[in-house]
Order: sequence, then structure tokens, then C-alpha cells
Amino acid sequence: MDKKLRDWLLPDWARRDSALLRYQLAKPGSGRSTLLQVTGWLLAIGIAALYIEAHSPADANIGRRIWRSSQLPTLALQMGTWVLAFVLGGATASGQRSRKTWDSLRATETGLTLALRMRWLGILLRLRAPITAILLLRLFYCLGMWVDLSAFGGHHSSMLALQALPPLPDTWQALPLIAATIAALLLQPFCAIGLGAALGILLSVLIRERLFAALAQIFIISAQLILVVAGSLQFNFVWLQIPGEAQFAWQLFYSALGDWGLSLGQLSNLGEFWSSVPGSAGIGLALLCLALAQGLAADGLLWLAARLAERRG
Repeated sequence: MDKKLRDWLLPDWARRDSALLRYQLAKPGSGRSTLLQVTGWLLAIGIAALYIEAHSPADANIGRRIWRSSQLPTLALQMGTWVLAFVLGGATASGQRSRKTWDSLRATETGLTLALRMRWLGILLRLRAPITAILLLRLFYCLGMWVDLSAFGGHHSSMLALQALPPLPDTWQALPLIAATIAALLLQPFCAIGLGAALGILLSVLIRERLFAALAQIFIISAQLILVVAGSLQFNFVWLQIPGEAQFAWQLFYSALGDWGLSLGQLSNLGEFWSSVPGSAGIGLALLCLALAQGLAADGLLWLAARLAERRG
């Protein structure tokens, strides 16, 4: 990327010549230890997937078997990473107050804003190992989707286009829609975890009493866990029947905030969704828009947290 364009797109604190960014990147815990952690997470998910596959009925589609066995372990890792980001964000203000630095940051013009943004960035860097493992697993799903697309002489996309409700007039329209789904599959975990960290930071500023802050965190985490479990049961076991018109909205909501599109990370699942829910061929584009909205929401929550901290202390 051109340096001028990069400097125009990125804020001052996120540029490579920023002293604050260099300080965050220079913190210990990178390199070999991160690689070992990523390897450990991938091995743990692989072992869990092998156990699930050994106790699952046989399936001729190897791509669906890989997705079926690794979905729940990956979902558990995603949920755990989101919870960690949220809890770490929730300890931001109390940590600064305990170190007696909160009031000095509030006394400067932009010190508090930069401190909260650096804290947000520090949380993501601290969780880079599980985030990297999640992204690698999703890249593996994307590779499986590419393999499935190349099957049947490359006519798989044409079949999906004909099965969609309503059918796509041009079979080549299926390819960019599938590409949008793949892009959302890779982008959404980072946006969701970043939003969770920003929400925790805002909560730490809003509620000063640790008991009430802990209760609020438990409530939000419980609500998130219920959403993940309910969506997983509905998608995998048809536990909750939803009409076609509402199914699109539910899948969009669940993919953005529950499993971050993981349930659509297999081409057979995506095809079944296209063939059963009217207008669902645009789910990938909708998920990309939601990922953008999550990024903007995270930035807005950090801005709001800084403004509230300046006024309330």
C-alpha cells in the first residue's frame, strides 16, 4: 500500500511511526511463544475433531465431515476468545485507577483517548495466538469450499445458482456471492472480538463498582453463550423451527454475533441455505456489511468510553 494512502486511511496512533504502536509491538510474548500457542490450539481442536468424527455417522462428503467434526471445537475457541477480550476490556479503568494513572490521563487533552485505544490494541495483540488459530481454521474451510467448487468440472456454482430462491439469472453471479461469503468468513472473527473488547472497555468506564461490573459482565457473557448455544442447536439439530422469511434475519444475526458465519463455512450448508430461504444468496454481502458495522461500532464504543471518562472520571 502506498505510504500516503496508508497515512490517510490510518489514524496517527495506528501508523508504524507511532511511538505508542511501537511500544505495543515491542512487548514480550511474540515470536516463538506465539507460534507454540497457535500450534497448541490447532492440535487441541484437531484432537477434539478426531474424537467427534469417530463418534459420528459416516458421510460421503469429506468436506462436510471435516466441517462437522471441527465446528464445535472451533466455536468453543471463538467463544472463549471473545469472553477473554471482553473481560480484559472490562478491567481497563480499574487497572488504571489502581496504578494511579487514571486522573493524570484525564488531565491531558488526548491522553485518555490514546490510552483506551492502545488498551484495545493491546488486548488483540495479547490474544493473537487464538485469533491466528481461528483464522487458520477458517482458511482451511475456505480451501475446502474451493475444492468443492472445482468438483463436477467446475459446475458446482451453476448448480447453486439454479437451486437459489429465486434462481440466479446468470450462473456466474454465484461466484462473487460465494467469494463475499468467504471474505466475511475470514473478516468477521476479528471484528467480533474487537467489538467485544471495546464493549468491555466501555463497561469498565460506565460502572466503577467492581461487584456491579462483575454482575454486568456475567449477564452479557451469559446472553452471548445462550445465543451461541441456541443458534448451534437450531442449525445442527433443527431444534428451533423458524419460517423462511425470519430465517434469513436469524442466520444473519447468529452469524454476526454467535458463530461469526462459521455455519456457512461449508459449501453444502451454504447451498442448502440458498435453496431453502428466499433471497439468501446475498447472505455473504450482508455479512460483509455487518462486519464493517461491527468495526465502526467498536470505534464508536471506544470514542464514547473516552468521552464518558473525561466527564465522569
